[in-house]
Amino acid sequence: MLSDIVEHSKQLFMFNRFDEWSRTHDNAEADICQVTAYVTKYGTHSTDARCDPHIHSDVFMESLITVAAAIPIRDTNNLIVSAIFSSVISCGNASLDCLITEVFPTNLRATGVAVSMVAARLGGIIGNVVIAALLDTYCPAPTFIVAVLLAGGGLMCLFLPNTTRQALK
Repeated sequence: MLSDIVEHSKQLFMFNRFDEWSRTHDNAEADICQVTAYVTKYGTHSTDARCDPHIHSDVFMESLITVAAAIPIRDTNNLIVSAIFSSVISCGNASLDCLITEVFPTNLRATGVAVSMVAARLGGIIGNVVIAALLDTYCPAPTFIVAVLLAGGGLMCLFLPNTTRQALK
């Protein structure tokens, strides 16, 4: 079962799609929607494409930095934006870990941290597959979904209780 998941998801990585585009279009500029449309119509996702079972080792390294692939048009720009976005996400995760320990009472802090970390890991795993599938069906959808989630999270932060120097019960 695990090998089936890996086999299916290997074509969902954005750098694989950009690599396929640049090999056939001589490094021409394109946004993520153009690349996805090409791959689904004429490339490895087309109905006429043959399945290649070999996964290149670059796929795993490059998939670590494919966070904001919808913004830039060139590979270098994509790498820079992905690095900045990943560092901001890391700062957000560290802040969230500190916030969780402040919101939950002492006897529930470990459970609160564990539940939030499980939710974050599941979101990271499921999000990669869902975003790639959404790009295949309707390209702007992942951008709108991420924008709504970020705005919603920011608005929910306004309603957090102030627990400074208060005993949590």
